[in-house]
Amino acid sequence: YGTFFLGLDVRDKLLQNTDLRQALNASIDRNILVDKVLKSGQKPAVNLIPQAQKHSGLNLAKAQQLLLESGFDVNIDKLTLLYNSSQNQKKVALAVAAMWRQNLGIKTQLKNQEWKVFVSSRKKPGKQVFRGGWIADYYDPMNFLQLFHSQSQFNYYGFNSAVYDGLLEKIMNTDKENQAVLISQAQAVLNKEVPMIPLYQYVSRHLVRSNIAGFEDNALDQHLSRYLKQD
Repeated sequence: YGTFFLGLDVRDKLLQNTDLRQALNASIDRNILVDKVLKSGQKPAVNLIPQAQKHSGLNLAKAQQLLLESGFDVNIDKLTLLYNSSQNQKKVALAVAAMWRQNLGIKTQLKNQEWKVFVSSRKKPGKQVFRGGWIADYYDPMNFLQLFHSQSQFNYYGFNSAVYDGLLEKIMNTDKENQAVLISQAQAVLNKEVPMIPLYQYVSRHLVRSNIAGFEDNALDQHLSRYLKQD
């Protein structure tokens, strides 16, 4: 129950432009990422909250039109993508940068840092695009949505929307049975404003002997030993 995404610092001079953020989002083919780059069973993600997807999110015509409207000059402007030092992170960063270059003509400088340095850098202003992601602590969409509340300690994106904050407040004060519409509306705000670009849903891989009983797949990937036994 987790989603890998790229964070966008909406305080940045270039990334303040919503059209540019939407263009970056619509120019990525998630199917290529999961099938050709990662190749470990990950699922494409076009939303922050994990759910089954029917498309890769790629819409070249829309992306190119939005880029044109954004005023981004591909001959002058460029972006920086910050990620932590890891082979998988490097592969994803290279693939995304290649798609932006091929589909939009945007040049991206890749910058990697060791984990502790990266964690510190991610919290500070002065960045543009950066590696993100979230694996839920419990099975509830709010665990994802709260990341982008204006007052969240995890809001590294500079995202500040009174409409979004208001929706989260309504969700918190609504019975679970009646939250679905509000959650969809909150998700729609994120998809429109694009403070982050979802790329794929995390998966876990386990090697389990055939004579082990009680090991059941579940979204939180919790496998308590008291439920396991050998047949």
